[in-house]
Amino acid sequence: MVSLKTIFSVAAVLATAASALPASIRLTSRQANYYKLAVRQNAMAKSMNLTDPVILNFALTLEHLESSFYDQALNESGNKMDDNMRNALRTVRDSEATHVVFLTSSLAQTGAKPVESCKYNFNTSDVNNIIKTAAVLENVGVGAYLGAAPAISDKNVLSAAASIATVEARHQTSIRSLLKQDLVPQPFDSSLSPRAAFTLAKPFIASCPDGSNLPIEPFPALTMMPGQESAQMTVGSSVKLLAEQGAGSAKNCAFTTTPDQSPGGALFVSFSESEGCQVPQGVSGITYVFLTSSNPADSAVTDAITVAGPMAMVLS
Repeated sequence: MVSLKTIFSVAAVLATAASALPASIRLTSRQANYYKLAVRQNAMAKSMNLTDPVILNFALTLEHLESSFYDQALNESGNKMDDNMRNALRTVRDSEATHVVFLTSSLAQTGAKPVESCKYNFNTSDVNNIIKTAAVLENVGVGAYLGAAPAISDKNVLSAAASIATVEARHQTSIRSLLKQDLVPQPFDSSLSPRAAFTLAKPFIASCPDGSNLPIEPFPALTMMPGQESAQMTVGSSVKLLAEQGAGSAKNCAFTTTPDQSPGGALFVSFSESEGCQVPQGVSGITYVFLTSSNPADSAVTDAITVAGPMAMVLS
């Protein structure tokens, strides 16, 4: 599997060289797609106007959430877990706790105030809920680090973030192993903008101490209509969706997809509030579903066109 750090490096190199490419140089199809992804992500990063301390606090918010989740899951599960699962989750928990210490220290060194742990809403009533929640949180962690990378200005901070991102990817694989799913379902991971990642994390956060609320506004939450389950969805399935603040101007569903030829792209299909949308051909593994106001020519989901979501789905 191509590491996230490698993708960061390729994207950064191509983006830096973009304006200086001689007309005589021809990129391969794959290099051209990397280049397009780099341009999109760097443009998005610039428009977000996020500073490194804000990005680090965003990462710390996610690490606090993950660490607290595993603590609660391990403390409340009793003898419901077998030794293999308990040891796997304990290992992941310890990594997340180390990330919290590292990011807190990094922020303190910049003079910024680190955010504190919040109060959370976790359903750890049974092992099935624990593993499903772990899968969501680890996928969000990987996507968030990848999506925030182009906005980081300090190379040392970027290197540290990439180092954490690769470990988050290992966590993701560990959880997939417990779920008996394909360990590497796709050749690239989907990036998530800070707003998109925070939208997925926000339902788990009940409240935060004063000064620890992020200056990032989540999108309206997106869920499946009652009676539907992600595990039952396959290519061709009709997915009926419920947006927290109504579908409003939504015209499309966007399913993130990472085939070998198009990292960072999405597949768009028409959406209606009564019929929902149909899972398109070419989507597999971990996908994020957005409601969007348009279907752009470059197949990129941006904050500007997002109406609601994302919602995480895992397709076989």
